[in-house]
Amino acid sequence: DRAPARPGPRRDGAAGVPARRPGVKGGSSLYRGVTFCISRGKWVAQVRIKDKHYYLGGYKEEEMAAKAFDKAVIKFRGKDADTNFPAEEYAEEMREMPGSVEDFICELKRKAEEDKPKPTKNGFLLFYDHVRDRVK
Repeated sequence: DRAPARPGPRRDGAAGVPARRPGVKGGSSLYRGVTFCISRGKWVAQVRIKDKHYYLGGYKEEEMAAKAFDKAVIKFRGKDADTNFPAEEYAEEMREMPGSVEDFICELKRKAEEDKPKPTKNGFLLFYDHVRDRVK
């Protein structure tokens, strides 16, 4: 049997979305610096700067991962870096971001964690909360 198709948008040249980049085989993503992690079920943003690989977090949406990549390349390479979206979109947000590379990456990862859904309680935990509340 074949593996199920990878979820996520496959839009070539749709409004506001760049056409598929040349050289992308099979199209892991429409965006530079973004891949889909099947085991996590998330879009992962990564960047390589001076032979060092930086993980920028896992995101539910491909565009959010692309924006995290954009912020990182602007931080490391300057406002003239090749980005997925216009660099002007990030001007205000970049002023508020921390100065050091480590702090900047930690902030991007923290924002990716905020994107994560909160775990739901299973039946046992709901029952336990109910019993605990009645004892009070």
